[in-house]
Amino acid sequence: MVVFLYPIILSSFSILVFWASASPQLTLTTGSSFSVEDYQHTFLASPNSTFSCGFYPVGANGFTFSIWFTGTADKTVVWSANRHSPVNGHGSKVSLHDDGYLVLTDVNGSTVWTSTVSAGGGSTAELLESGNLVRSRRHSLVAKLHFANGYLAPCAAIDQRHKNGIKVKNNSRLAALDDKGGFFSSDALTVQASDFGLGIKRRLTLDYDGNLRIYSINTSDGSWIVTWQAIVEMHYVHGMCGKNGFCEYTPEPRCSCPPGFQMVDPQNWNKGCKPTFSYNCGKERNEYKFIEIPKTDFYDFDLSLNESISFEECRNICLDMCSCIAFSYRLTGTGVCYTKALLFNGYKSPAFPGSLYLKVPSRANIQPLSNQSGLTCSALGSQVIAIPSDHTRWLYFYIFPGAFGALELVLILTTWWFLSRKNDIQNSAEGGYMMIRNQFRRFTYQELKEATGKFREELGRGSSGIVYRGVLKDKRVIAVKKLIDVTRGEVEFQAEMSVIGKINHMNLVRIWGFCSEGKHKLLVYEYVENESLDRYLFNTMGTQRLLLWRERFNIALGAAKALAYLHHECLEWVFHCDVKPENILLTRDFEAKIADFGLSKLYKREGSSFNFSQMRGTVGYMAPEWTTNLPINAKVDVYSYGVVLLEIVAGQKISSCTTREGKVINLKQFVENVKKSLATGDTRRVVDVRLHGQFNSEQAMVMLTVAVSCLEEERSKRPTMDEVVKTLLDCEDRLGTLPVPSISAARLLLLLLRHHLPHEPPLRCALRLRRRRSRGSQIQSRPATTIGQVRLDAAYLPFLGEQLGNFSVGYIVSSDASNMGGKKNQRLNGEENGDASISKTMAGLGIVCLAAVQLSLACLLLCSSPSTAQRDTLGTGSSLSVEDHAQPFLVSPDGTFSCGFIQAGDDGENAFSFSVWFTNAKDSAVVWTANRDSPVNGRGSRITFRRDGELVLTDTNGTTVWASRTGGGGRGLTVSLLDTGNLVITDPSTNGGRTMWQSFDWPTDTLLPSQRFTKDTKLVAGGGGYFSLYFDNDNVLRMLYDGPDIASIYWPLPGGSVFDGGRTNYNSTRVAVLDDGVFRSSDRLQAQASDTGVAGIKRRLTIEQDGNLRMYSLNASTRGWAVTWTAVKQPCQAHGLCGRNGICEYLPSLRCSCPPGYVMNDRRDWNKGCKPTFAVGNCSRGAPPPEKFKSVVVPQTDFYGYDLMFNQSMTFNVCRQQCLDDCQCVAFSYRFDGVGRCYTKGMLFNGYRSANFPGNIYLKVPLDFNESLPSVTAESAVGLVCDPNVTVVTVSADVYGITPRSTGKWTYLFVFAGVLGVVDLLFIATGWWFLSSKQSIPSSLEAGYKMLMTSQFRRFTYRELRNATGNFKEELGRGGSGVVYRGVLDGGKVVAVKRLEAVDVTKQGDEEFWAEMTVLGRINHINLVRIWGFCSERKHKMLVYEYVDNQSLDRHLFDATDGGKTTTTTLAWRDRYKIALGTARGLAYLHHECLEWVIHCDVKPENILLTREFDAKIADFGLAKLSKRDGTGVELTHMRGTSGYMAPEWALNLPINAKVDVYSFGIVLLEIVVGSRVADQRNEAGERLQLPQITQALRHVLDSGDVVSLVDARLQGQFNPRQAVEMVRISLACMEERSSRPTMDDIAKSLTAFDDEDEHPAYH
Repeated sequence: MVVFLYPIILSSFSILVFWASASPQLTLTTGSSFSVEDYQHTFLASPNSTFSCGFYPVGANGFTFSIWFTGTADKTVVWSANRHSPVNGHGSKVSLHDDGYLVLTDVNGSTVWTSTVSAGGGSTAELLESGNLVRSRRHSLVAKLHFANGYLAPCAAIDQRHKNGIKVKNNSRLAALDDKGGFFSSDALTVQASDFGLGIKRRLTLDYDGNLRIYSINTSDGSWIVTWQAIVEMHYVHGMCGKNGFCEYTPEPRCSCPPGFQMVDPQNWNKGCKPTFSYNCGKERNEYKFIEIPKTDFYDFDLSLNESISFEECRNICLDMCSCIAFSYRLTGTGVCYTKALLFNGYKSPAFPGSLYLKVPSRANIQPLSNQSGLTCSALGSQVIAIPSDHTRWLYFYIFPGAFGALELVLILTTWWFLSRKNDIQNSAEGGYMMIRNQFRRFTYQELKEATGKFREELGRGSSGIVYRGVLKDKRVIAVKKLIDVTRGEVEFQAEMSVIGKINHMNLVRIWGFCSEGKHKLLVYEYVENESLDRYLFNTMGTQRLLLWRERFNIALGAAKALAYLHHECLEWVFHCDVKPENILLTRDFEAKIADFGLSKLYKREGSSFNFSQMRGTVGYMAPEWTTNLPINAKVDVYSYGVVLLEIVAGQKISSCTTREGKVINLKQFVENVKKSLATGDTRRVVDVRLHGQFNSEQAMVMLTVAVSCLEEERSKRPTMDEVVKTLLDCEDRLGTLPVPSISAARLLLLLLRHHLPHEPPLRCALRLRRRRSRGSQIQSRPATTIGQVRLDAAYLPFLGEQLGNFSVGYIVSSDASNMGGKKNQRLNGEENGDASISKTMAGLGIVCLAAVQLSLACLLLCSSPSTAQRDTLGTGSSLSVEDHAQPFLVSPDGTFSCGFIQAGDDGENAFSFSVWFTNAKDSAVVWTANRDSPVNGRGSRITFRRDGELVLTDTNGTTVWASRTGGGGRGLTVSLLDTGNLVITDPSTNGGRTMWQSFDWPTDTLLPSQRFTKDTKLVAGGGGYFSLYFDNDNVLRMLYDGPDIASIYWPLPGGSVFDGGRTNYNSTRVAVLDDGVFRSSDRLQAQASDTGVAGIKRRLTIEQDGNLRMYSLNASTRGWAVTWTAVKQPCQAHGLCGRNGICEYLPSLRCSCPPGYVMNDRRDWNKGCKPTFAVGNCSRGAPPPEKFKSVVVPQTDFYGYDLMFNQSMTFNVCRQQCLDDCQCVAFSYRFDGVGRCYTKGMLFNGYRSANFPGNIYLKVPLDFNESLPSVTAESAVGLVCDPNVTVVTVSADVYGITPRSTGKWTYLFVFAGVLGVVDLLFIATGWWFLSSKQSIPSSLEAGYKMLMTSQFRRFTYRELRNATGNFKEELGRGGSGVVYRGVLDGGKVVAVKRLEAVDVTKQGDEEFWAEMTVLGRINHINLVRIWGFCSERKHKMLVYEYVDNQSLDRHLFDATDGGKTTTTTLAWRDRYKIALGTARGLAYLHHECLEWVIHCDVKPENILLTREFDAKIADFGLAKLSKRDGTGVELTHMRGTSGYMAPEWALNLPINAKVDVYSFGIVLLEIVVGSRVADQRNEAGERLQLPQITQALRHVLDSGDVVSLVDARLQGQFNPRQAVEMVRISLACMEERSSRPTMDDIAKSLTAFDDEDEHPAYH
């Protein structure tokens, strides 16, 4: 019975609740009111819902009575009654009294605001569509307050009652913003928005920075676009930097204090600056001096003005005046002197013709100009208003509805009690399961059977099982491994779960889950598209795809990284035990992923046992120690990797003991052959012959050297996987942000040699390297550098090569290891070709040392090419392959432009063009392209500067795609990229260097400053080349549309005279140029950028795919482009945008549509226009009679041109009949402009619709034409639907005659109540289903989750953690999001419990909690703190970490107070370096190797914990940001981190990326060196140093080489100077601008290179 009454009770209760709420209203009647508690539901709305009026939240508990735009993303407020006096969030209300006053009252009943005029009784308040709040009889409440709030709505006026009116001869003092975007005032001010026209919502706002702007709303995303602003250069706004401060626009406003002045309030520039010295009128003249501030002035407050005066006289006037504190002297030709009593409204500008001279005491020690941070000129900061809450009790419901609510609550609680009784799984397991269910789950056998189609498609098979392809219900493609050996498979199954379920690396296959049902044991992996390596390497399955060399190298590197992670960085030591090509899978991009951990072996890091119950692996890849019963360690994987590496290079299955030709050869024989090839330097005999010599010989030599080292019989001589990775990385073709010094790389290679070189008799070689100058290039020799020492003997000579490429070598040989600098040492120098020129007496020793040089430098030297350095000039013979497109071909001297291969188009993953682009622009804006219409293939294409002087671009098949046609110019030609962006080929042998060819003569779609545009050139837009800019034969610069059907000029506007715009056609030179933001042409066109006059801005003039010509300026801080001038103000005035018969409309984004009865010719390309669905008739076959046709109106639309005839003073019916009678007429245009103009059309081109057009187009259609046919429209999110790649077809509802109907409240009420009733029934049915179920969570949790996760990750109860911490007694530390306590669990495990605070006040604690779960629950790294579980019970949210013994780094690094005592423990230098390296490796894993990109956001010493051995572990991921690797955007909702460690981009609102962690790490690294906080550094006078001063001091230390004064004095000189210098160098690099900072991968590599740590214990 209770169940049947439930829906009735709940529905009745819901109806009563509904009556207690309200919806948006159109009017407010007398005696009614709005309550602040109902601010989300009760408010006024304008008729079309453009504006809303009601309570608007400000801060935590403050509200204003405001009007705002409803549809904007930020709900922009346009008026507030109580902007400066917010009311409380409880008890406040606004009421329309009986006397007609609108009154706003606070919680205590006090009146905060009231309307000033009464409308009398019976009045109503309503919100108009204009945004004006009025009462009956149209008494405006807010129009007069618009300007006071900084906002003006369209059609609203400013009158003389407003302040700031400009007094001119017209004393009416009125201004208004009209619907088209024009702002007019009585002082003759007239401005227009850049998108002038009807149909756009706008506002005019006086912003907080003092600028007046017009904003237009973007209807697609609700954002605002600035379409006009009063002041272009912000430093002209007065008062931005306060008293004594001056503003500079560079191009963002930037405040500074004059020398000798400092900020009054560091948080507020409005308070200005104050002097650090005092003025005294009693002083003599000689007790003062003047300090010049160039190009600076302070407006007004002049004591005197003197003209035609010398500088000395002006200076003396100020000295003689006690009240003069400065003088301004302008060098305008006459000498103008202004003496200043006060300094206000200061600004600095390169255009100012003078300087300001400050009067200061002679003895004052004046520091240079203070260096301020980015945008500091804002007048207001963000203000959070907190108002104390009043605990007034409100009776929301009556007793009867309350009774129903109580009954419903009892029913819900009863249902919950039944459900909880049926839940037979612990909450701890349930919580953990829900956290990771999307990452790992248990599948049923039936699920996997259906997913694989009954195990139909086999992918591969091994000794432990068969792998099948499958597709889950969520469309994920998976690989299912079915274990076939149940007895042996059970062991492998458990090992697979133990390993893969915990690891997280981008080069390791991810496991999604498992199945365990009786004899069925299955594993579910991610599906890797290209299957296994052996299919491509050995062509085992008939695969015709040949792996290119670059792909082979990347596969080898990826596999090495994965094994290095398992051996070195995983929380447990993992040995794979079965490394072979079949277990290396390849992604779509041919990246390696290691799979099949069924034979893996796992060890705790604190364990020492390495026991195996049976031999493991595959014959041919197994190390010798498997058969000799030696203890097994990670070197077995190294051996297997060596075999795989040989097979990758050779392309043969060496492990099978047969070559591709069928010859029998064992592995030892093959290795001996490889050694002989290395000795001769000829690797072609080993490398896969199918590559036909297309490989990198230097990389091949390194890979073969590494492979030979890995295959040493004695495992102690094999390298570690970490060393293998470092060696291969040194060889990788990429441009590193932070290059590793040659000394460090050499040390790693020498360490590699140490494993397999004999030790006696010892020889010692000190090697010196100098890079030779490359022929035909401008690369200069680098200083010689000693790179390392090695012990070797002549027995190793057969294994060494003999060529050193582009390097000359000098070396010192000694047979006495203790004597490296004595007189016995002999110096020998290699000749330029690399052969040694050796005296006869030292020949033997010289050969030995040269051999050591060659092997040690195999990666460091031979893999480094002179082409890796950035160059602006190249000689003949230079070339660049498209595979190296990440490396520019040329870079201009100042770095502004780059030239090389760039991807063609948005979808051109495998299409490239040879182009010039802006280096620092975010979008790498291309300014010139050689082959825009003929992109080349992403493999095998090349740009070559041939010996005959011709620059040639060839495709993958060798065909010439483009050439400079300068062949025959000689071998001495050079190709250069200039700072102007001009790519030139010159002949240096001629006087002045004659230009043979230049890209400026062959522009594509862009004109750069100083580039001449002539009658012989033109700009052609991309995307089909339909639009072009050119000089016509009448000497006028025009834009032309040349489409598939027609060609027409659209700029200047057709139909008018060329002289209308002040242009002329008399000058026949036909030349145009862009210079300093002004585009001038010989026809007197002069277009000026809106930011003209600002020095140093990079600009370009581009004709774009929408037919418009725009001038762009580059924002140096955001690296984005701003439009500063456009040729066509109304976008639809460009012809051909929508093709034949198409109609263009600007709303304000471009929108194309077909007329009624027309459809698109090609749904992918609007340029092809529309075609009719009917036949109009053919004149040649006899036209149908006029009565067979009718006309259909298309309102406010016209098609330009192609008129059959034109008539004036004609009636509509006569015009219509003329078209019906003419068989060639397809439509007619009739304009209602008082005259009656008739245009009959033979074709329909250049159609546009505008609210300003005073007429219509009338289509001629058959009489039986169905007018209800929909019109086809398309709209693009980027504002250009004419892009052939962007077309979205929609159907307009109004075409069908569907008219929205107004529905009354009763209808809404009944529908709402009915929906609630249905929901109630569903709720009851769901409840019964749960009650009848035996378990609340699938049985898949039973084995898999408990086996894999309960011991690793679980949910704790609040009581458990309270008991474990002794009621939270022992505090370990605290941060911004919570406090950390020490605890001991029931099993004796010591943990750290982080208790999040203030979760009931703000959402930040909850956000940090889930961020921590998302990140820490998935990662696995030795330098990252491990999380054991969590607690989430109402307001109690806690995290349970592993306990790290030595607490945080700050307690050991800085002097800290602990219990009243000062701790002075000093970290030894070895520990400091180990901590720095561990922290770098942890961050590098998060940034580069984790399956998701993780940004920590709060790197500081407090978040670096130390183990008992002082190993670093990064903690506190509460602020971390996680992003999928296929995503692009990282959005952060608020600033994150700790002051002093936060990167500048946090304050500049720039997009956040991993470089914020790099910056913070740089600060921490410097603190590790100096032993104190960087923020606490002070000079000798005790003043706190700013960061620029600190970096300047660090650079001085590096230049002088004196690091002793910088390193922590408590170490008493006990430190490694080389390591200290490297740490300081890295720290400085980390604190550079974001684009110049290194990556954490580069940093970890540099620190590792200087590490002296012993070999990893996993290899012992």
